[in-house]
Amino acid sequence: MKKAVLLLILCLCISFFATGCSDAKEEKTVGTELDAGNTNTGSDTLLSEQVTVTDNTDSETAKNNTEDTTSSDGTDGTIDVDLTEQSSTMVYAEVYNMMVNPDDYMGKMVKIRGQYNSEYWDQTDKYYFYVIISDATACCQQGIEFIWDDGEHKYPDDYPHNNTTVEITGVFGSYEELGDIYYYLDTDDIMIVK
Repeated sequence: MKKAVLLLILCLCISFFATGCSDAKEEKTVGTELDAGNTNTGSDTLLSEQVTVTDNTDSETAKNNTEDTTSSDGTDGTIDVDLTEQSSTMVYAEVYNMMVNPDDYMGKMVKIRGQYNSEYWDQTDKYYFYVIISDATACCQQGIEFIWDDGEHKYPDDYPHNNTTVEITGVFGSYEELGDIYYYLDTDDIMIVK
């Protein structure tokens, strides 16, 4: 019963935020997850469901902006997933989907715009670099890590200041570090957006 109530609340919240600003009926299905584990037991069980999110673009624009994640491997320079032309709700949903269904995006060329941020992690003694995406209400954020030219650029000299709006295009991939899998964009360039 508790799972059903949480699932209902999640669906209502997503529907409310997704349709609150909608002008058209263009829809896209994205995967979502709900922690169904008991926090007292530390269970990592996840419950998956398909949720429909309504985009606020007209249908012709949506056709042009909808990504076919099976169309190309990204090696020819074609952008498979362009997140710079979608509404903030759709961008947040797509980035979330990239994190929960990463196999659907492996090797795809992704273009994204958001706030640049860097973070130092003591366990590896390294800096990590991210593009942060907010949802339409700016209450939730999702980040995508990126590696610039295989780490050849020097931090902080070659990098923008934190909270600078940037646009990057890169190939979605993964790496393993300290026994965990991490997902990132392998990019050749960072463009600062004025």
